[in-house]
Amino acid sequence: MRRLLTLVLVAAAAAVTVAAPARAAEDGYTALFDGTQASLSRWRQAGPGGFTLDNGTLSSFGGMGLLWYPLSTFANYSLKVDWMMPGDDNGGVFIGFPDPNGDPWAPVNAGHEIQIDASDADPTRTTGSVYSFKAPDGALRAANLNPPGSWNTYDIQVHGQHVEVYLNGVKINDYVSSRNIANGYIGVQNDGDAAHISYRNIRIRTDGATQPQPADLAQGRPVTASSTDDPGRPGSLAVDGSSSTRWSSAYSDPQWIAVDLGATYSLSRVRLNWEAAYGRAYQIQTSPDNATWTTVYSTSTGDGGVDDVSLSGSGRYVRVYGTQRGTQWGYSLWDLNVYAANDLALGRPVTVSSVEPNSPHAGASAVDGNPATRWGSAYSDPQWIVVDLGSARSINRVRLNWEAAYGRAYQIQTSPDNATWTTVYSTTTGDGGVDDLAVTGSGRYVRVYGTQRGTQWGYSLWDLGVYGA
Repeated sequence: MRRLLTLVLVAAAAAVTVAAPARAAEDGYTALFDGTQASLSRWRQAGPGGFTLDNGTLSSFGGMGLLWYPLSTFANYSLKVDWMMPGDDNGGVFIGFPDPNGDPWAPVNAGHEIQIDASDADPTRTTGSVYSFKAPDGALRAANLNPPGSWNTYDIQVHGQHVEVYLNGVKINDYVSSRNIANGYIGVQNDGDAAHISYRNIRIRTDGATQPQPADLAQGRPVTASSTDDPGRPGSLAVDGSSSTRWSSAYSDPQWIAVDLGATYSLSRVRLNWEAAYGRAYQIQTSPDNATWTTVYSTSTGDGGVDDVSLSGSGRYVRVYGTQRGTQWGYSLWDLNVYAANDLALGRPVTVSSVEPNSPHAGASAVDGNPATRWGSAYSDPQWIVVDLGSARSINRVRLNWEAAYGRAYQIQTSPDNATWTTVYSTTTGDGGVDDLAVTGSGRYVRVYGTQRGTQWGYSLWDLGVYGA
């Protein structure tokens, strides 16, 4: 009997899922959605409606909304998506858009939709069109489009501003955009209650040395600043995605700019693109609450230009705190970019010692990227959770986000073979909350091995994050 799981894509709607085996991406492609719950949990819904997951297939309900992939932007790529309409319905694949911040219309206005709707009277709004911009070759589309109820495949190739659309292996559209789509996010649309569409097997391949670009967590997020020297240069211009607009402060020390990322992230990098008025001495700081700050980087020898800073820390808020200006002017930033650390455990296979009886708290929920799902163990000692990273990795950090049922005493261990274990961290005084731990080790497998519970309950993790190279 198939086990039914519940997935919430938006606050107002829930969807039922049925487990299915992962679908392997073809050679050279990386699966963004492979039919599993773990891969779907990496996506985010903007706007109303959503998708159900059944036997490896996404099926739309409600709308208009957009399911988009927030973990990275993409440049110079081939994006393949399998899709199917049961009848005269509607959908689309979106490319090249910035973070929509919950608004499904933002990608319409800033990116492009490769339309799915074979019966629209406007040829620029039919299947294969770059919606409202360029109609497909009608004859080629008609010759290669499979009928309603059958699966079709888009191969959307983007190189800079150049967009090519292939339908079932045949090129049907070629368009050069005037929009800034060269590096952006991708997503799939749920158009509305009367417009049903299904998607499966979403995969991507980037060209040559061009890798998926990490998402700038700061772009478009709320900003506060200590001051500005001109009302036309507020702090928000440092995170607007444009390198021709800037924040500039008053001509005194200290000065600061802080960005609210909207959620707590593990961070790996901050990039500062200074205008001529730069910081000679400054700190980069993180905070969970915009009140208590932790310094994760400090310099007294800044020389302007671009400071691309590797660091380790976590927080919802990131602040650049300047204590010595490099010029007679203030501090001025063209860009403040913040990047998340690469979680090696995200979506990887997991095994556990046990699952809390009669609960949905499976081990995979600790690595699904969803902070609202968790693994919970039986109410006894010892208990453990193991994640398979897929290959041997150098590991420098493990982050545990405990539910109320935490580990008082536990070890973090690594293994090359899931049999021989090396302890890289140990504690007997755990107090729950978030344990963000610096470790040194390597291995393909990482295990959290609990020997003493902190409560009468079991061990329960909202998130298990593993970081390194």
